[in-house]
Amino acid sequence: MGWRKKIKKTELAIVGGGPAGLSAATQAARLGVSSIIIDENPYLGGQIFRRVPADFKIIDEEKLGKQYLQGKEILNEAAEFSERIQVWTGSLVWGYFNDRQLAVTHEGHLKLLKADQIILAPGAYDRPVPFPGWTLPGVFTAGGAKVMVRSQGVLPGTRFLLAGSGPLQLALANDLLKSRAKLVAVVEAASMTGLWRQVPRLLRKPDLMWDGFKYLTALKLHDVPFIQSHIIVSAMGSEEVERVVIARANNDWQRITGTERTFDVDAVCLGYGLVPSTDLTRLCGCAHRYDPKLGGWISVYDEDMQTTVPGIFVAGDGCGVGGVKVAFEQGKLAATYAARNLGLVDEVIADRLAMPIRNRLKKIWSFQSAISEVYHVRSGIYALSSEDTTICRCEEISLRAIQNAIRAGASDIDDIKRRTRARMGYCQGRMCAPVILGIAERDFGLKPEDIGYGRARSPVKPVPMSLLLETSL
Repeated sequence: MGWRKKIKKTELAIVGGGPAGLSAATQAARLGVSSIIIDENPYLGGQIFRRVPADFKIIDEEKLGKQYLQGKEILNEAAEFSERIQVWTGSLVWGYFNDRQLAVTHEGHLKLLKADQIILAPGAYDRPVPFPGWTLPGVFTAGGAKVMVRSQGVLPGTRFLLAGSGPLQLALANDLLKSRAKLVAVVEAASMTGLWRQVPRLLRKPDLMWDGFKYLTALKLHDVPFIQSHIIVSAMGSEEVERVVIARANNDWQRITGTERTFDVDAVCLGYGLVPSTDLTRLCGCAHRYDPKLGGWISVYDEDMQTTVPGIFVAGDGCGVGGVKVAFEQGKLAATYAARNLGLVDEVIADRLAMPIRNRLKKIWSFQSAISEVYHVRSGIYALSSEDTTICRCEEISLRAIQNAIRAGASDIDDIKRRTRARMGYCQGRMCAPVILGIAERDFGLKPEDIGYGRARSPVKPVPMSLLLETSL
């Protein structure tokens, strides 16, 4: 175990270089804390502030959108504290050991990072929604399509249909229109009636409401149908997606038979919300709770953003989907109290610094809770799969196999894993676990607390065998 003898030490380790991680690092630096940001991507920014590749030439930054410019400003601010902020991009945290030690792949080697304090800001990922045909080439998640369009300048098709729920798919539609893609329809599962009921709370953030209005106006100007209270039912094609079927849905997002409509497409983008990334919080032994309006399982944290494991904080969508503004403020809050734990600010000063942050968070959360009330995922989407539909894509496990395991007495998600091999593949359950939970809850009446969120083990993400061999040297 020679690699474990070469321990790198830092006052603060921040896992995730998106809005939460960047704001945490900057706030910590202001308070005299030295930190290391660890991120899997080649550049900081996360999904929201994703940068274009360095060899791309940008002629007009304005065309890349408001979020790109915001990200540039935040990255520049962090760069001003380069003497206190060290950046490890292209690096992966794959393990955790006692006393706040992180196992990291960095610059082609395994490293052990010992941190006095840790902030976990891993973000979230697109919610998987299985239905007949969802594994066909040409069916994308909204996040995957957004990366291709916004940071790579690639259109993954010519005729698009967007299906899902919430403002994020409107933002993607706007990006596609700017790239001169043909949108045949934007299909929204929720009803706008529910949105109108939330207007008084939404007015607390008029800038965000204005963004949504602009997106809807762009659809109207380009004659793109915005079809409410409908869900995707199936995708069809011989070797890739060629047609897609949608249908009207009730308030539970249950398909209403006899209302089907078919569209000819070669690309489908699915945006049914986000799932918090909890691999590392589970691995660190943090307690979790289930909140469907925040994306599912999330880590438990106190008013200072500290988890049930002392010295480990969380921030951003990884501890409950709240959007970029929430993530930014949570990062600041976590860093403030990490600095307190390090003894660089006392409790009184920390509380004084935190007060305006908490006030801003309260206002933003009021807006976000109104959005969640309208757009949070309903159980009807878990009734779209047929018995032969693949649920676990890595191990090719069907809905039938999952249901049979539960009928045979599988008591929780780890038991289902042992009986079917679901969650044993490359993604280690990130894609299938939320679906299995939804199926067990809807079809069998099991509670999320009974099903659980599964045991996490190192490595939480795949690590090259050549690097793992270093552990025996």
